[in-house]
Amino acid sequence: MTPVLALPQSEEVMYDVKVDSLGNLNTLYRPPGGARTIYRGSFPWFTNGSVLCQMAIDCADRLFFTDCQSGNVLLSTGSGSATVVSGPWAGPSGIDFDSKGSAFIGTNATVRRIDDSEISIASGLSCSSDFVVYFPSGSSRLFADWDPTTSLETPNSQFEVLTACFYYADVPISSTDRVYWSFLDVDDPASDPNLDPPIPVNDNTGSADGSPPFTEEPGFPLTVAPPGPDQYATVYGNYFGVTCSRITFHHTDAPGDNFTVTARLKARPGEQVITSNVMTVWKRVHVELDSMGEVEGSVDSDDAVIGDVPDPDPGFLASAFVQAYILTIIDGPGARTNVTFDSHVPNVFTNENDPGLTTQLNAQANLARDTMSLPGAWKLYGQGAYEGEVNRDNDPDTEPNLIGLTSTLGSGGNTLTFTETIRDFADTSPLLDENYFRKVVVLHEIGHQFGLADEDMTSDGSGGVMESLTNFSFPYFNAMQLRTIRTIGLSGNYPRH
Repeated sequence: MTPVLALPQSEEVMYDVKVDSLGNLNTLYRPPGGARTIYRGSFPWFTNGSVLCQMAIDCADRLFFTDCQSGNVLLSTGSGSATVVSGPWAGPSGIDFDSKGSAFIGTNATVRRIDDSEISIASGLSCSSDFVVYFPSGSSRLFADWDPTTSLETPNSQFEVLTACFYYADVPISSTDRVYWSFLDVDDPASDPNLDPPIPVNDNTGSADGSPPFTEEPGFPLTVAPPGPDQYATVYGNYFGVTCSRITFHHTDAPGDNFTVTARLKARPGEQVITSNVMTVWKRVHVELDSMGEVEGSVDSDDAVIGDVPDPDPGFLASAFVQAYILTIIDGPGARTNVTFDSHVPNVFTNENDPGLTTQLNAQANLARDTMSLPGAWKLYGQGAYEGEVNRDNDPDTEPNLIGLTSTLGSGGNTLTFTETIRDFADTSPLLDENYFRKVVVLHEIGHQFGLADEDMTSDGSGGVMESLTNFSFPYFNAMQLRTIRTIGLSGNYPRH
């Protein structure tokens, strides 16, 4: 253990130690040849030549102590000064405060509660337990497209029901008392200036399902005043036998938006304020994965993938998208899967901007795709295919190695990954791992669904998974790519709430 304070050595022990919320160390100690003295740090704070016994600090950081010789309870009013607030009592020693600000002392074999008129309860105490505010499940996540009252995914629904309750039944409440609710949308807790740009100061970009920030909960009438700190106020009501306030907070739908909510209410120690931790909006994205069925018909002589064409491997999706405040839910194949085998899809195209390419890709996906994106319900799709256009299948190895194709969200939102070409390409070098490629190509192509471009000018990892010159060695999105994914709804290419 590390000593934090050394006082002059004495033949007597240290009697008490108390630390206030500012970190002030108060010790009750008898220096050599002197009387019991309260020290603040290493400096003498108070002594009166009497026998001081115990100290206590209330929620307002006021220092109280007992004088066993005079029988009084004293309040420190500054260095070298104190005032008697209670007593005399017979042999007072121990002293402490409860969470409501009431003082208790030990007198001989009896514990006594000091009357509030003698030791007035401090007002504005941040440590009072007179009330508790319940923010969503104690969590820092607010989910868009989710109904917390049913725990079901619900398109275009983003709200949380907040509750503030008095902890003690005897807290005095008048008919005019109110709980005032307010919120603040705060900037992202990220240090990267691309993800968290300094201008605008606040980059919350979502919409709040067409509702005002706060709406009324049944049994807790809400009054709405002109804008200001008292704009949204509720009366107190009964909630399972407890005096409470309840209100519905409507947040936005954009992943990465951040909010704090504050409840301000009257309690016995005075008006109280509790503010939540930063709560961040999250979204869910569903991924449907299918594939072609059994390999059949004519294929190249060196092709090695046989049997059922495997579904795309989603192994890197969750860890990459969670950085954009998006949870990926792998739905697996829908009702239709194992579509008829076709060795080359699309079978011919002139370049990546060829309209016929998108048409062929979407037609192939639609043979098995069962779910489509709707406003408030993000859906992605991937299908395990065999090979792309015959002149881009790495057969022979001098040909381009087309390992995946994607139509962006605004033009279909479908991905094909080419299983045999991935195997063939990975087989060209002992440094390339086929299993890794099956996962990273899926992530790279899904990135294209969100409109991310290939990063062909970098080879140091700064381009993340969109960096092709490093053989996709970095299975993550960089900060700018994450921001694009988060704000894709603003582009008009994706269903927007």
